[in-house]
Amino acid sequence: MTQHPRVPPAYRLVALAPDAELNSKARQMAAEGAEDGTLLWRARDDRLDCAVILHPDDVFERAMLVTYVAMLGLNDALAIVVPPLTEVTLIWPNRVDANGARVARIGVELPGDATAGSVPEWLVLLAHANVAPPTAGGDKIDLEVTSLVEEGCQDLTAGALLEVFARHFLNWVNRWQDDGFDPIRTMWLRHAPGHGEKIELELGGERISGTFGGIDDDGALLLGGDGADRPIALLAALSAIGRRDGVETP
Repeated sequence: MTQHPRVPPAYRLVALAPDAELNSKARQMAAEGAEDGTLLWRARDDRLDCAVILHPDDVFERAMLVTYVAMLGLNDALAIVVPPLTEVTLIWPNRVDANGARVARIGVELPGDATAGSVPEWLVLLAHANVAPPTAGGDKIDLEVTSLVEEGCQDLTAGALLEVFARHFLNWVNRWQDDGFDPIRTMWLRHAPGHGEKIELELGGERISGTFGGIDDDGALLLGGDGADRPIALLAALSAIGRRDGVETP
């Protein structure tokens, strides 16, 4: 049975039914003026599904850098719960892999009227992770997707993972506010593919390949090729990825 998690007092935890529509509820509450740090959690056993409502004080291009902050929060949370020698990798723009397979992802939602150079009234940070394998879906096995139970976290619950993620996300938010994006980027790169490694992305139906050239000041991926780095905008990449059709997976 799912237990009510304990999170730092900076959050206001709102537990939702397991079948609640997390994204739409978070957007609704944000638009209605929910306070900064409102943490919505879909209380189910097999997945971590949560949303944090934030009220940025910077233009949305820089506010979107919270994606990296949240990925570091997930990375630190997984480092605590997974067995030793488990390889956790951050994959641009929003994915976390365990031993080479997708296990978690981050999402960001903004008001529909947010425009370049404007400060959004709110931002919803979404975090999802597979805790246990799906219980339905037939015999088809997706080798590109894994769960934390399959990676050795036999006794882990979604509520326990939420507690750890909430603490580490808050730590990185504080670091971001105090020291800016540079230390966030530096730490993110330590857990990402190495500089110069070949990478492939599928964005909006287009497959893009090149070498990993780093992360720009605005969060864009610098994709190397033909002697120059091509910036791939973070917001454009997140928008192109969207949800995977009919599959509830990071």
